[in-house]
Amino acid sequence: MPSRPKTFIAEIVRIFDSRGGVSGVRRTLENLPIQQQVVLCSFVRKLSDQKRKEATLGSVYDEYQPMSLRVGTSSLTFGEFSNICNSSLSQTGLVEVAEAKLVRRKPTGRSPRRQSSLTSPRTKVLRLCVAEADVRECFQARRLLRDLLPSAS
Repeated sequence: MPSRPKTFIAEIVRIFDSRGGVSGVRRTLENLPIQQQVVLCSFVRKLSDQKRKEATLGSVYDEYQPMSLRVGTSSLTFGEFSNICNSSLSQTGLVEVAEAKLVRRKPTGRSPRRQSSLTSPRTKVLRLCVAEADVRECFQARRLLRDLLPSAS
């Protein structure tokens, strides 16, 4: 029976490799359209400025706008940017978008109950679900993206 554990381990390795294994994240990152890669670069750049590993959609979008011009791609509207984060990047498991935080607004004549439910899409929280190092390593090979990323700290 000593061969059974080796066979079992070999089978697990085979299944893991067939599903992308460790290189699956890298392959996913490399195959993203350039706009989505720039969005991820802007997110990693934003994260490098702070200790927390999350940021609001609005703050990442503010980081994204000048980067897209630098790359020479057309800049996305906030709605398009939000859609990429909420659908494409979220579905691939690269980011997670959490519900918006409550935004206090000045009284608008609405009832206080209705007013407290108002939130802004810019305050949704974006979390990176893969290692920053993986994103950096993958994009280092592309000069255009490498120049967008901050120096590794």
